[in-house]
Amino acid sequence: MIGLSLRVRATAAFFKGVTLGLMGLWVLGSTVWHALVLGVPRAEVMGLIGFLALAANMTSVLILLKYKDGDANVGAAEPLGPT
Repeated sequence: MIGLSLRVRATAAFFKGVTLGLMGLWVLGSTVWHALVLGVPRAEVMGLIGFLALAANMTSVLILLKYKDGDANVGAAEPLGPT
């Protein structure tokens, strides 16, 4: 996406936002369903998944950090969002 026209990048950023919102709704629904139907998961499983998610996010931040002043498609790498 980096280097493409502003319209293409804006469209990609909008699509990314919509898909992330839909994924967030799915996660929320799945979490409620699991808590009400299957019960609460074990702490060890939750801790491992949380640690793996943290490692993946930190890796993404390190990869995208050099592009932080680029555009909306990489601005999310900043800890407090784009400035």
